Amino acid sequence: MMFLAYMYFEGVGCVEDMPRGVSYLQKLVNTDDIRPGEEGVLAIALFYMGELYYRGIVVPKDNELAEKLAAVQDCKPLAKAEGCPVEHVKRGVSMGCFYLALCCQYGYGTFQDKSFAEILIRKAIELSPDVAYDLHAKAILGTA
Repeated sequence: MMFLAYMYFEGVGCVEDMPRGVSYLQKLVNTDDIRPGEEGVLAIALFYMGELYYRGIVVPKDNELAEKLAAVQDCKPLAKAEGCPVEHVKRGVSMGCFYLALCCQYGYGTFQDKSFAEILIRKAIELSPDVAYDLHAKAILGTA
């Protein structure tokens, strides 16, 4: 489903259709049937959903997304499943946490909860300080 979402976002082999791409991402994020070895795809989908919420792109309100991203505790199984370096997975989850924290802080596409946003920001910093600080600087400048 991740690849279908990408194809619709970019118009690869089909007509570009953002709402349809978002629907595939939502199906992936909301499924409870993640097979062993596919946890990394879920992390990638969570990151993209967080970014879409933050940018306000064709995404309906979804409170469960924040809870799923916050529940990611250990990036090693995700990295192993995807064959990626652990640091890359940490950076991706950190970016997702950061964007979702901004959404939670202002109530974009999800519930407004400043204390939960703070938890997500702390998690982003813990996972990848350089990415979190870079995104923070961009958010201040309005370029995130």
